[in-house]
Amino acid sequence: MARREPVRLVPPDVPAQEPRPYDEDRHTRLLDRLRQALARIAPKDWKRIDVKILMLADVCETDLVVVKKNDARPLVEPVPEIFETAAEIRSIMYRQDEGTWFGMRFMMDPPDAYWVAYNRTFDPLWDPPPPAGEWRRDLAVFPRAENAVPEWLRARLAPPAARPPDQ
Repeated sequence: MARREPVRLVPPDVPAQEPRPYDEDRHTRLLDRLRQALARIAPKDWKRIDVKILMLADVCETDLVVVKKNDARPLVEPVPEIFETAAEIRSIMYRQDEGTWFGMRFMMDPPDAYWVAYNRTFDPLWDPPPPAGEWRRDLAVFPRAENAVPEWLRARLAPPAARPPDQ
């Protein structure tokens, strides 16, 4: 079975992001837009779509898996609308001093049931991880209070000489 590597975008392909006011109706519409975009690119006989999106202000990685009713996993390329929608969701989910999410997972079953989870605290486990400058840029765009910067991120931002050996 072929396995596609996650798709990684860098500027200028990463959609613009900035803190925006949260609007529950807009959030719901954006999730529906994401659901529709995924359903459009899936084969007709799909039974599960699972997309993991890791995102910073200037870099984005997406791992899209589509499972068909016969359990085959065809290669399906994500479309720009997926990245654009995720970037807007990330922007409206910013909370002052708390930041926004680093990763989201969106799973759906036919015809339109879906589940979504956001990770704003734990290491999103990029492979390979973005350089420290990308994390700094993200914190400049989506500031966090000192107590809201996770320990793993503090370690990643530390100068190389100050990092523990496994970082």
